[in-house]
Amino acid sequence: MRKEFSTYYIQFFKERAALLGFEAEGPQYYIDEWKEFVDWCVEYGYSYSYFEFDEDTIVRDEIEPLLYDQDLADFEEHKYFVSQVDIIDNNLKSIAHSYLIVKRPWWKTIILKYGCNAYTANVKQLFDADIEVFPNDN
Repeated sequence: MRKEFSTYYIQFFKERAALLGFEAEGPQYYIDEWKEFVDWCVEYGYSYSYFEFDEDTIVRDEIEPLLYDQDLADFEEHKYFVSQVDIIDNNLKSIAHSYLIVKRPWWKTIILKYGCNAYTANVKQLFDADIEVFPNDN
C-alpha cells in the first residue's frame, strides 16, 4: 500500500537530496525510479551491456546516503521510505546470480541471472560465467 508523505517531510527530503548534490526530488520519486528499473530487470531482463549497468543504477547510488541520513531518520515516515527501498532491493537480489568481492555497493557488484545478448556476452568475457539470455532478446 502506497503511503502519502507529509509536505514537510517531502520538502525536507528534497533539501537533503539537493545538499548531497542529487535531484531535489521527494522520496516517492526515488522509490518509483528504483522500482521501475528493478521491475523491468525482473520482468524482461537487463536490456543493455554490463558497462551500462553502473549508469542505470545511479538512482540507487543517490538513495543510499538518504537512507542513512540522521536528520531524515527523525521523521517517522522515513521508516516507510527505508522499508520500500528494502523491498525493491530484495526484489533485485532475487535475480542476482552472484556477488563479486569488491569494495563497491552491492547493487554495483551483482551479476544478474539473465540479460540481453550484450549483457550476457560481457559477463562471459569479463568473468567467464555463462548466464541465460532473457527469452525476449532474440
